[in-house]
Amino acid sequence: MCLLNSNVVISTIQRLFSLLTGQKITDSDDDDEDTATGEVQLTGNLLLPPDFFDLIVIDECHRSIYGNWRRVLDYFNTAKLIGLTATPVPETMAFFNNNRIVNYTLERSIVDGVNVDSRVYRIKTETTENGGAIRKGDRLKRETRYFLVDAVGVTEHEHTISATGDDTPTQTITLKRLLELLTHGNVGDDYLRMIASRLSRIYNKATVQQREEFVGLAHIDMRELSSNIFDAFEKGTDVILANPPFGTRPAGSVDIDRPDFYVETKNNQLNFLQHIMVMLKNTGRAAVVLPDNVLFEGGAGETIRKELLKNFNLHTILRLPTGIFYAQGVKANVLFFKKGMQTKDVWFYDYRTGIKHTLATKPMLRHHLDDFVTCYHAENIAQRKETYSEENPNGRWRKYPVSELLKRDKTSLDISWIKQTNDDDDMTLAELMTTIQQKSDNISKAVAELQKLLNDIKE
Repeated sequence: MCLLNSNVVISTIQRLFSLLTGQKITDSDDDDEDTATGEVQLTGNLLLPPDFFDLIVIDECHRSIYGNWRRVLDYFNTAKLIGLTATPVPETMAFFNNNRIVNYTLERSIVDGVNVDSRVYRIKTETTENGGAIRKGDRLKRETRYFLVDAVGVTEHEHTISATGDDTPTQTITLKRLLELLTHGNVGDDYLRMIASRLSRIYNKATVQQREEFVGLAHIDMRELSSNIFDAFEKGTDVILANPPFGTRPAGSVDIDRPDFYVETKNNQLNFLQHIMVMLKNTGRAAVVLPDNVLFEGGAGETIRKELLKNFNLHTILRLPTGIFYAQGVKANVLFFKKGMQTKDVWFYDYRTGIKHTLATKPMLRHHLDDFVTCYHAENIAQRKETYSEENPNGRWRKYPVSELLKRDKTSLDISWIKQTNDDDDMTLAELMTTIQQKSDNISKAVAELQKLLNDIKE
């Protein structure tokens, strides 16, 4: 194999290791077996430079990437890695920083005709029907067998498709009624996935007459309906950048009826955040400017924050200073998150404490965020490093593990650690008056609510 004259190299990782180190290559039927007894070592004069490959596609990547042969991949540190596997175990996902590009499910592959559905046959024997007996003197052998049925390049759906709970009574409905519910959007996502899965399997087992009867009722082919449901889940927005309006909804606003939202609320920014979360496709990314109350508000706010931490990767929060919006004193943040994976750590960048900007005399410009961009490490967020430490307690870049955040009161993400200074010292007269007015308004509102409570008690 002459690598220097090749644009594409196809090799097992074991043979690549041999080429890299100069060891003798022996063709064997066991080339794909992980025969190394420990992690391989790359020492001496290696025959290929680290930047030899631009791209490495790893088939069956759950086997070689984090085991004995990982050093071979780590050596080619400038190459982009793409993994293919039908068994995405947690170690595999962790190696790729949970950056899954495509999840091609078994159900979808059946709809597409790539795979065929399974058929289960029951084989009757004398023993299975009437039972057997162990007679005195029979020699017994204990044996455990494991069977794994797999399809190359296809995984089962990551969400378990199951029926409703044991405590929920099951209601049998007609196909006509089911189609009506589908038409009016009155079927939940889990049930939709289950229906799409069942339709793809039933289609393969149905007779021509049964398929035609279904078309007569639904006015659509069974397989096409299944495909349309899967398409609806797979489609979505790749990237969303948003600065939604802040504040409460004006009086007389129409109530929001969104069954796909995680929680019902009249809070404008929470509803916009939910809308963005729902719009994103799986692996879609978002950066959203939101006020502080999104980080600490209880009730609906807490529900949404838990959803962000458990079913999204809320990896970064940039805390913005005041003085960058037309409204004085507004405290806002930028939330960066990705859909379809759980949060492991949340990285906070505090560009608020001790920072002062004004629209007129000191507006915030792009270069003010240079340090944040460097810390963000967009090319590989797994290589981020904190600037905060016990030796540097005023470092602006700090991470918190999700386990710690979920234990906080109301799952609050309103976090600061840098020693506060007196912000009033840097306020303009107009900003100081605005702050005083806001505090006065809050006091007046609290007094009015207290007075109302007292009146209710007297009545």
